[in-house]
Amino acid sequence: ILAANGSWLITEFLGDNDQGRFSSLDLDPDGDPHISFLDYTSDQINYVNWQGQDWQGMTVDTLTFSTDPNTSLAVGGDDQPQIAYPFSNPCSLGYADWDGNQFQLEKLEGTCAEYVQIALDGAGKPCISYYLWTVSDAGIVVRCRDETGWQPGYGRIPVHYSIIQEKALYHSLFVEDDGTPHLSFYRQLLSNPAQLWYAWYDGDTWWGLAVDEGPDVGSYSSLELDGDGYPHISYYDHGNGNLKYVHWDGSMWLIDVVDSAGDVGLYTSLELDSSGNPHISYYDASNGDLKYAFWDGSQWQIETVESDGQVGEWTSMALDSAGNPHISYY
Repeated sequence: ILAANGSWLITEFLGDNDQGRFSSLDLDPDGDPHISFLDYTSDQINYVNWQGQDWQGMTVDTLTFSTDPNTSLAVGGDDQPQIAYPFSNPCSLGYADWDGNQFQLEKLEGTCAEYVQIALDGAGKPCISYYLWTVSDAGIVVRCRDETGWQPGYGRIPVHYSIIQEKALYHSLFVEDDGTPHLSFYRQLLSNPAQLWYAWYDGDTWWGLAVDEGPDVGSYSSLELDGDGYPHISYYDHGNGNLKYVHWDGSMWLIDVVDSAGDVGLYTSLELDSSGNPHISYYDASNGDLKYAFWDGSQWQIETVESDGQVGEWTSMALDSAGNPHISYY
């Protein structure tokens, strides 16, 4: 957390094992952090939250997997965390919902999900997006839950064909208060270079467009909508090794190169403050550092948050009511 006096307060927990990959952070209405993450050694999805004096944690689920499963966490207005994650044996989409005493676990059978994301609507109901691929096709699917249960989905959004899968996995989901889903993602078709795309659902159909045509841009994207409903996206320019940011100003897309000092911009996490200014946490691969950038109204301010060893992969950021950033990372 960046405290009011301008200094970073860093807490390490569960540091005696290979824990912390794929961390996902959200704050409850009191500003207390909740984090889900992968315990790589024990094949477990774990959860911790700050309870005023100390971190309290537990194991959410134990997995059997062949590839790294990620975690995604969201906290509603009732302070109750919800976590989504892939589950590969049996092939399922894992969902954990805190009922006030324990996590209630659910597996959406028959869904071979990879790289899942969860977001809540204004009533606290979840939508989950996930990457789904076959030998000849790949895409992103969004499913939402209402009073009757999980809905079958909004159809598959094509993402890529016959490229390295990892780059396509890092999409980002945003859900409006009325439940309308929006996505940013990395897309490559056979005839096109890899691009950053933005898509939204109008109630019947997905609409999408290339926001940055690269080449080779758009992985590790993070999406937020501002108070006017305009999208803002942070992402990695793999072709140039830069952190980039794009937003719609009502008439056109505006693209900034935020940081170009080495190979920077992996694992981005974007939040907008009360004035609509972007804040981004990300990984500096050249130096193995955690970095943070924010727009002060006239220019980008960039800080190295931690540089002790190799730190900063799988960042996840949230802003509290005072605008202070909180970041979880590996």
